[in-house]
Amino acid sequence: MCLSGFAFLILAATGFWGNPSSYWAMFQMVAGLGFVIFVHEMGHFLVAKACGVKCEKFYIGFDFFDIKIGNRVIIPRSLLKYQWGETEYGIGIIPLGGYVKMLGQDDDPRKYEEEMARSRKTDGTETKVVAGTETEKAAHPHHESVTDVDMEPTPLPGDGDESFELDPRSYQAKNVPQRMAIISAGVIMNVIFAVIFATIAYSLGVSHVPTEIGRLAPGGAAYAAGVPVGGRIVQLAKGSSKNEHLRFRHDLSQAVMMAGVKRDLEVLVKTRDGKEEWYAVRPQDTTMETAAGPQKVPTIGVGPADTTEISPVTTLAKQFAAAQVENGFQAGDVVTAVAAPEGEKVVIGDMASGGPYVLDGFLSQHANVPITFTIERTPQTEDGAPVKNAAAQTVTVTVPAQHMQRLGLVMKAGPIESVRRGSTGDKGGLKPGDELLQVDGAPLGDPLTLPDRLQGKYGQPVEVVVQRKDDKGATHEETLQVEVHPPEFINTMWSTGSPFVVQELGVTFPMLREVTAVMPDSPAAVAGLQAGDLVDWVSFKVEGDVDADMKNLIPVDRTIDLTGKAHNWMEVQSWLQFAVPQNKIQLAFSRGKEKQQTVTLKTYPAPEQFNPDRGLHFMTLQEIHKAPLGEAIGFGFRETKENLVRVATFLQRLATGEISPMNLGGPGMIAMAATSEAKQGTANFLLFLTFLSANLAIVNFLPIPVLDGGHMMFLTYEAIFRRPVSEKWFVALSLAGLAFVLSLMLFVVSLDIFRFAQMFS
Repeated sequence: MCLSGFAFLILAATGFWGNPSSYWAMFQMVAGLGFVIFVHEMGHFLVAKACGVKCEKFYIGFDFFDIKIGNRVIIPRSLLKYQWGETEYGIGIIPLGGYVKMLGQDDDPRKYEEEMARSRKTDGTETKVVAGTETEKAAHPHHESVTDVDMEPTPLPGDGDESFELDPRSYQAKNVPQRMAIISAGVIMNVIFAVIFATIAYSLGVSHVPTEIGRLAPGGAAYAAGVPVGGRIVQLAKGSSKNEHLRFRHDLSQAVMMAGVKRDLEVLVKTRDGKEEWYAVRPQDTTMETAAGPQKVPTIGVGPADTTEISPVTTLAKQFAAAQVENGFQAGDVVTAVAAPEGEKVVIGDMASGGPYVLDGFLSQHANVPITFTIERTPQTEDGAPVKNAAAQTVTVTVPAQHMQRLGLVMKAGPIESVRRGSTGDKGGLKPGDELLQVDGAPLGDPLTLPDRLQGKYGQPVEVVVQRKDDKGATHEETLQVEVHPPEFINTMWSTGSPFVVQELGVTFPMLREVTAVMPDSPAAVAGLQAGDLVDWVSFKVEGDVDADMKNLIPVDRTIDLTGKAHNWMEVQSWLQFAVPQNKIQLAFSRGKEKQQTVTLKTYPAPEQFNPDRGLHFMTLQEIHKAPLGEAIGFGFRETKENLVRVATFLQRLATGEISPMNLGGPGMIAMAATSEAKQGTANFLLFLTFLSANLAIVNFLPIPVLDGGHMMFLTYEAIFRRPVSEKWFVALSLAGLAFVLSLMLFVVSLDIFRFAQMFS
């Protein structure tokens, strides 16, 4: 009946495809996706049967051809088939959809005439339909009235007779309302089951990452707009319903994608003390590192909240202090208190009391001293599983200060890119375009050490001298008074082209490629770099063996080109923190008219610059949203409605060019996303099926010939003008629609292949 294709989805790749522990999840994926197709085709089948149409085939998957080597069939076109009554039920070898084959109807326009001929009754027992009547016109779209002289019909068996017999069980013999009901039944079934899937999911309890804001990207839209860390987004766009259970990786990320980079996204943020405020944020095109390589996506620059539970990444990142402590952290440890050497101790509470944010603040303000962590540890077996009924243990771990890794280069700071709304810099008069010259009575010097130099001045005003351009382009110096505030969060969010952030002043600026000074006796000084040199590129490669767990935590075969606008020195500086001894770091620089030079460098610990997080990583906050049946039904309708609107909006913006077609996903990406959701639990997988069902409903009802929407378009024409579309137009448009759908499928499958190649290369 239709091409239930898997297109038009924005899906993220997962990192566990092929893992043996995921086999059950992959089985759920196959069963779930097959069921969504089954439901769609069952809708067509049941209504067709109710209207008295003969259904010859009911297939999940397509059985277009056998897979052969020479004349030998290796894989038959049907993996499974069974004849029951007049219908053949089966599973085809091409898992891209499904179809119901009815007498007198075929989605392949090349078989149009054959199906018209098959609609004729041959046993002579049925009522005759007189050629040229309105009934006959509805039954045979190739028969034209005398006014259609420009469309010569192709003669079919029986043409020219005064009358002929029509099989009343053929699809073509049914009136327009009946055929419309048959065509729309698949989409209606998808919508009905979308509600059912979502209702069951919320009854079971949906695990999700809430839209509590734990991090802000330096210079991102949310940072510049003043969106508060620790606040929770409870409404997306004015006029929508308020929702305390919005999901970070579904509701928020898709709302950002739908907004694109040409319009503001309005978000209502509820702070931890219960206050609510609207913020207008304009998404920015950001180059993100993904498993498939660098990709541009619209973002507003927010990250989810963390808990105080230690993540396994902490123990794997051997280059950081947190992983080097003897008898140190274990995955699953929960931080309950922290203390500095001078005796200052802070109790870290739960999420309700803002525990993670208290911990962040303490680490930021004591970056240059050892910190003793009090942790609650659940005893574990050798394979990492918790020991049943074992009492939690209290353990202390002391982690030394973590020096930042440098090459010995002091790079030039660019003009201020953004000033955080409501920050002390904003209140003190700092503006985008200002160039920092002096801070607290001293030259700017090394910009990267500015946060460390301001650490002891929290709550105090400092003098800031900037160079500023007036309206006519003339430059002049201005002196401002700016109060220093402690950082709101530890900056762990960065991407290609990210600027440097000085949270103490509420400003960001890029780090340019011009060297302003070289630290004495540093690797850069030994290699011969000088002030005034321009760094062209920096390359990270790996020499020697690296532990498999470390490969995702170190820079591997990466070259950062600084000659364009896409990158700046902060990207190099960020990757330097992850470098290990096996990393070979090459740097190319230009000096005046001299030939470009390339040197090999090693990192060294900067004596007066510190990494506040010391390599600590925490588990992301997750919540479970469970509702009683009555509420779950309401959530089911809401979820389905939101998904339908979301898909329709995506398609509209795809058509207008606001969203790149490179964001489409094919069958492979859908399968990976489905497996990922199944891995999270049955409820999450059911919500994914809700989204997929809504997706198929919208896509299949697009007015494209060979899709359900195309058939409905032809039937609407027939209902209005009381005659079907001429045969030539029907065949031509159907062939064009088929070509478009096949081309689209080829395109998204090619995207999948490219992404897989990137992921596994």
